[in-house]
Amino acid sequence: MSEHRIIGFAANCGKNRFFAHGGALLVTGNVDTLKACIISHFRQNDAVLRYEFRKIRYHEAEKALDSGTSFSFDEVAYNRFAETALEAGRKIEYPFPERLKKDAVGLPVMTMRPKPKKTPPPEKK
Repeated sequence: MSEHRIIGFAANCGKNRFFAHGGALLVTGNVDTLKACIISHFRQNDAVLRYEFRKIRYHEAEKALDSGTSFSFDEVAYNRFAETALEAGRKIEYPFPERLKKDAVGLPVMTMRPKPKKTPPPEKK
């Protein structure tokens, strides 16, 4: 059942338009952190009214990574994701790297990008 574990929250406005950080879907461990990021980005307190907040489960994140979506996780969401990923046999850095906390300006995040799909070599004739 760990694949159904909630790892964090994301904000969307519209069907496939999510709030992003550095070109990657931002997932935070709690909604208040996500709201603060949106307010900080738009510099308007009412900016959060444009968004719906939804839970992100481990299996949804893995499926999205497989389909090409990049994620930026805050420390809480990343550690939840990494714990479950390790249980599932994924090789992943755990816990959240201290270097990211030291070097961050604002919210420290761990960005995960999908692995590039290998294309088979062209057939020889």
